[in-house]
Order: sequence, then C-alpha cells, then structure tokens
Amino acid sequence: MDPGDIAMSERVKSPTSVIIPAYNEEPTIRQVISGLLDERRYPEIIVVDDSSSDKTGFLAEELRVKVIRHETRRGYGAALKTGIKYARGDIIIILDADDTYSPGDIKRLLKSFEAGGYDMVVGVRDLGHFPFYQKFAKGFVTSVMAAIFRQKVPDINSGLRVMKREVVEKYLSVLSDGFSFTASSTLAMLLGRHKIGYVEVGYSGRAGRSNVEIAAYTINFIRSYWRVIYRLKIAAKLSRGRGGMRV
Repeated sequence: MDPGDIAMSERVKSPTSVIIPAYNEEPTIRQVISGLLDERRYPEIIVVDDSSSDKTGFLAEELRVKVIRHETRRGYGAALKTGIKYARGDIIIILDADDTYSPGDIKRLLKSFEAGGYDMVVGVRDLGHFPFYQKFAKGFVTSVMAAIFRQKVPDINSGLRVMKREVVEKYLSVLSDGFSFTASSTLAMLLGRHKIGYVEVGYSGRAGRSNVEIAAYTINFIRSYWRVIYRLKIAAKLSRGRGGMRV
C-alpha cells in the first residue's frame, strides 16, 4: 500500500498505534511483529517499508498488519513520519524492525506514560552493549544535553519510545528524515519544555563498526545534533506570534 492510497476516512481513532520503520529487515521483521501480536494489546501495527529490496514488506503482510510502502528509499525518519501521518492512534509507539528491542517492554513504557502524564517516554538502553566509540559519543552528548536543559537525558536517540500524537505532529516538519529522527524528537521535546520520562529497557545491539572510525563517528554524531537544535530554533522564530511551537 502506498501512502496516497490511504483514505482519510480510514483514520478512525484507536488508543495506540505501533509504527515500525523497516528497510531490508527480512531476517527479523517476523519476530518483531509476532512479539507485538503475542501481547494482544495493540489495535494498530503499521510497518513502513522504506523501499526494501528484500521480502520485508511481504513478510509483514503475511502477518496481517498494515504495510505502507515508499516507492523510493526516503530514510528512517521519513518512514516514521509516514507512519505517524496515517496512524489512527492518539498514542504513537515507535519500535525498530531489527529485533534489538523487546516488544514486551512497551507495556512498561505505557504504564509510565499514563501514570506520569508524560508527552513522551523513552526506552533507555544500557550503554554496555555499545562499542567504545559509540559509548563515548553518546555519553558526551547526553552529558552536554543534561547541562543545557538541567535535567537527566539518559538516552537521546533510543528507537523505542511512546509519544502523544498531538505533540509530535507539531514538530514533524523540522524533524530529521534520517536516523537522527529519534534524537531530534528528543531535542524538540526538550526545547519545547514538554514532559519526558525514561524507562530502562532490554537491548540487544547490532554489531558495531571498527574502532578506527571513533573520531569520525563522534564528530558526525555531535554535529548532527547541533544542526537539529539550529533548525528547531529557526522554526520556532518563524512560528512565533502565530501560535506555533514553544521552544
């Protein structure tokens, strides 16, 4: 199904929508979806197939979840934006398709989300699963964010999170179309003074890169986040006085 094929009349509200962005995840997509179906608590599961060259989308369809396909590869963040746009739920749950997170942890995020009155709850990963260069970059950035916003930011770019649809929709135009979507959504919420909660979750990391890439990875990691902050600040100035985003 292409995004244009979804009629607005189909968007009858449901409590939650789980959105899974996927690109060439044939080895794991079945397991991820099956884990969600086993929970029997999510009325809408959407897989956004970002123009995979393997059977990712077909395997998802076999499990009778909604599949939306991009005709060309547009990026991780763009896939999430498509899913949010066509989701029926007032509560948006995002989950990666690579089986690094356990679907069973979502209920703990939802419990915190509801009990704490949060605008977003982020699943916090144990940095012990990451290679040194990623630990260093993530640790540095989260420390800087904590200093700037005067609150703990234990995981800025986790791919497992629960969000209020009405809140995240305000920022979609300035969020990244790439892998920085999750980090930029955290930054948008922080800059907008929204209430964010954090819950520790299980995580099985994918194989990392060579340590030869430490410097390049760290520099790009930090640079991308400052670019997001700049973009959000510009957007806030443009919308000021028109009832736009609070930053």
